[in-house]
Amino acid sequence: MLLKHSPASVIINRQWEEGLGASIRCGIAALPPACDAVLLMLADQVGITGDDLKRLMSAWRGQDGVIAASLYSGTVGVPAIFPRWCFPELMALRGDRGARLLLLRHTDRLTRVPMSNAAQDLDTPEQLEALRRLRQPRSSGEIRLPRIKDC
Repeated sequence: MLLKHSPASVIINRQWEEGLGASIRCGIAALPPACDAVLLMLADQVGITGDDLKRLMSAWRGQDGVIAASLYSGTVGVPAIFPRWCFPELMALRGDRGARLLLLRHTDRLTRVPMSNAAQDLDTPEQLEALRRLRQPRSSGEIRLPRIKDC
């Protein structure tokens, strides 16, 4: 994916050793004040497509009281869209605990979006190598990351 024309920012989490909680806090802290929601997803869920994310966004749009979460392999997880009312709870996450805690806590406020592609993740170098063998080589496009912020 080319980010050359994107308003994306790179956020560097200096407390990465703490785990997912620190990464989530770092990202939430970098959001602009007018931000209505945040999409959280994991870098190792390589099967997720743009269409998957569009369906998630459609399920959330206009429902401020709702968390839109992916449903795969019999569980609810990320990618998920958390509205602003979740930001204090996301900022309170500590250690290697991610946003699943909020999904379990707020089951009555979840919109579940079937997303089988989210079940594919890469946890080992062997899994990455197997995926590389399956995929055709891609053209080498230039990737420019616009802004870098430090947490």
